[in-house]
Amino acid sequence: MSAFLFFHESSIGVPKQSTELELARDVQDHLITAEPHMLGFGKMYILELQNVLHETPNRMWTQSMSVEVISYDCPLITHIYDFVKTIAGGSLTAAQQLVDETANIAVNWCGGWHHAQRDKAEGFCYVNDIVIAIQKLREKYDKVLYIDLDIHHGDGVENAFLITKKVLTLSFHKHGPGFYPGSGAIADTGSGNGKLYSINVPLKDGIKDDLFFQIFDSVTSKVLHVFRPNAVVVQCGADCLNKDPIGTFNLTPKGLGECICKVLAWKLPLLFLGGGGYNLANTARYWTYLTSILLDQKIPSEIPEHRGIELEGETKNSTK
Repeated sequence: MSAFLFFHESSIGVPKQSTELELARDVQDHLITAEPHMLGFGKMYILELQNVLHETPNRMWTQSMSVEVISYDCPLITHIYDFVKTIAGGSLTAAQQLVDETANIAVNWCGGWHHAQRDKAEGFCYVNDIVIAIQKLREKYDKVLYIDLDIHHGDGVENAFLITKKVLTLSFHKHGPGFYPGSGAIADTGSGNGKLYSINVPLKDGIKDDLFFQIFDSVTSKVLHVFRPNAVVVQCGADCLNKDPIGTFNLTPKGLGECICKVLAWKLPLLFLGGGGYNLANTARYWTYLTSILLDQKIPSEIPEHRGIELEGETKNSTK
């Protein structure tokens, strides 16, 4: 349950967190309702996904399976369908907290699966929990801004809202020949009624904190002024950090934290989600550091002694 966090500012400005029992009850309730929301991705797809994942545990994708449902990069793991429902239920729970105004900030670091399409699992993503959460937010908030900080383009989210002007998708990512998913060029700006409501900011290898924040600050300031969102969803993929085995940016948790502080200053309902991250220790540090920012709490750079600390690697200067 530690991945889920909902809180609001009290009258004295101290974050008030939900109890573990309250979180367990909320998430459990939304696990029950997640499946109908998932059907919004295409009923036949979800039913086929359920059948495939239940009937073929512990097997990888093969040519004999439905190419329309499972791609080569979406492994079939035992109980994966239940896991997918848990991810979707967590993000749906978080969005519901914002809709009910029981929190003004909600977090699901296990969420942020931005590659899943309406009718196909892609890029290790089986169902797009971000789209489900945004659809829930739209029940109350007229306009939702989606910001994607993952090194990969948030193609599944962009495609889901490609033709609407009620959801603006803004993705900062690497874009180039051979780099997944291959979409997200600066010229990709939406379609139909959603023309100019998809914004892509392709970046070069090795970008550092100062330049990244300069670009982020410039683009988001303009978007905030023109689009005037009522709620914001931020995907905080950790594969944009330096030392990630897949990512090629040179960003740090501290630098990205500056971007999060800017978003917090908007004083809007905020949903923060996880995403990619293939250096597990750095990913854990990053999301822990971002959580401390959201809670306005300072934490030491050194990780306290605990079981499994050998998996964390170097513990000093983890946010530098």
